[in-house]
Amino acid sequence: MYTQIRLRSDSRRSKQGPHLLLLSFLFVVTMVSTAWAQASEHFEAEPPDARVREMERLQAEMEKAGYEAEKAQAEAEKARAELERARLGESKESPKPLKYNVVPFNLGLFPPAQINSAFDGPVLNNVSLGFFATEQDALRGLALSLFVNVTHRDSKGVTASLVNVTLDDVTGLSASGLVDYVAADVVGLQMGWLYTHAGGDLKGVQLSGLGSLALGDVTGVQWGYVFAAAKGDATGWQSGLLALTLGDVRGLQTGLVTHAHDLKGLQFGLVHVVSGDRFTGAQLGLVNVAAVEQARAAQIGLVNVDTGRHRGLQLGLVNYADDVDVPIGLLSIVKKGMLHGNFWSSDTAVVNMGLKLGSRYIYNIYTIGMQPLVAERTLQYGMGLGGHIPINERWFIDTDILTLRINATDDFSEAAYMSKWRVLAGWQVDERVALIFGPTLNVSWYEADGLSHKDASFLPQFKVGSYADTSVRLAPGFVVGVQI
Repeated sequence: MYTQIRLRSDSRRSKQGPHLLLLSFLFVVTMVSTAWAQASEHFEAEPPDARVREMERLQAEMEKAGYEAEKAQAEAEKARAELERARLGESKESPKPLKYNVVPFNLGLFPPAQINSAFDGPVLNNVSLGFFATEQDALRGLALSLFVNVTHRDSKGVTASLVNVTLDDVTGLSASGLVDYVAADVVGLQMGWLYTHAGGDLKGVQLSGLGSLALGDVTGVQWGYVFAAAKGDATGWQSGLLALTLGDVRGLQTGLVTHAHDLKGLQFGLVHVVSGDRFTGAQLGLVNVAAVEQARAAQIGLVNVDTGRHRGLQLGLVNYADDVDVPIGLLSIVKKGMLHGNFWSSDTAVVNMGLKLGSRYIYNIYTIGMQPLVAERTLQYGMGLGGHIPINERWFIDTDILTLRINATDDFSEAAYMSKWRVLAGWQVDERVALIFGPTLNVSWYEADGLSHKDASFLPQFKVGSYADTSVRLAPGFVVGVQI
């Protein structure tokens, strides 16, 4: 029964299927036709020119919006730049010149009891006179008072008082009985009995009984009885018990203690220091120190020190250098120089030993020797100065002058003196050992009641002169030895 009903139902659906498809197709065609008709009516209602104008309007609005965006971006960049300049303390526009109330003559007891107080705004004076004190914003002329002068801006002319204070530049003369203070540059003459101060550069002369200070460069003369100091460079003459420049000095520094970063000139006094990169000139003092990379200079004093390459002269009791051309002194130590031990025999002492040290070309030699081949044995000791001449990798020539004291070994009160000029050839056996040999010329001084000349050398000696009870003798000699 169920099967029959289902078959009938399927049969009915199969008969209705074509009708449903036809109805659906007619419905879709009707909808598309209606939509097309409405669209046609819309386009026919709006002419082509209107559509073009609309498109042009939209394009213009888009271009305007883009221009506004670019303008806004430029304004933002400008604001950001202004903020950056403000952060750095700068201003794009230069400040406008200050407008002064020009008051040719100011007179008063002290501020505010003065003519300038009657004016609003900044005042510029040509003449400002005060019994106790004067105060003006700017000066183009003369300002005098017994105790205090204060100028808030620049001063061009002459200011004189017990205390001078200028908070800007000074051009002219600024003189005080105690303290002269300028906050900026000074061009001219600045004097203070106790202290002078320039907050900027100094071009001219700065004098003080106690101390002078410039926080910028100095061009001219800076003098202070106790100290003269410059934070920048100094060109000219700087003098004081302490003459100190943190920058470079070109000119003359004099004082008990002087200092410069680089020096091109002369330091004269007791203790001198150059601590920068270059030194060209001279140091004359008890202690001279150059802590620089390169020096073309002379150091003359008791103690001379150069930690770099010194092309020039060191003349003193003690010399030290990393590398120097000409060290002359009682003791010269050169880090990159020579240090040798010498052992030799000569006509005046059979057994000798010495220490030779110095630069590559100039050396000191310290010797001691004994002569047993004479009637009275003698001990000889002394020192000398010489020069080293390289010939090639194997050969060299050393020439030096020695000054010796000769004593009897059993009685040191008996003495004679001898100078030797030696010209020695050297042959390098290897890197460390060399043979040395050559002639000498000996000049001896003997007292009548001292050693006999026969006790000094076993070679003949020739008397060349005498004075009082001293005879002078000349003799040839020789040296044969080894250097290590």
